[in-house]
Amino acid sequence: MNKNKLMMVLGAITLTLTLLVQYLHQFSVIDSHNHGPTAAHSIEISNTLPSYFNIVNGTFLIVPVTLLLIAFLIMRVSNEHRLLPLLITLV
Repeated sequence: MNKNKLMMVLGAITLTLTLLVQYLHQFSVIDSHNHGPTAAHSIEISNTLPSYFNIVNGTFLIVPVTLLLIAFLIMRVSNEHRLLPLLITLV
């Protein structure tokens, strides 16, 4: 396995873990342990999120997915393309 393929696999694993954490946060699976005296404080914080929070959060998800797809397409065309290591690093 060459270095670009290895880095693509590692980047895909990292991106999968990122998407999993985002999914768990979106459906409050991770935050479900908030109870007791801190529960009221966590509810206050979640109600004060700015209106653009979902847009920014979505952007942080779309950028690495797009970079990984572009890197994958470039790798299919030329395995030794000069931009391939840069794109994989940015994922």
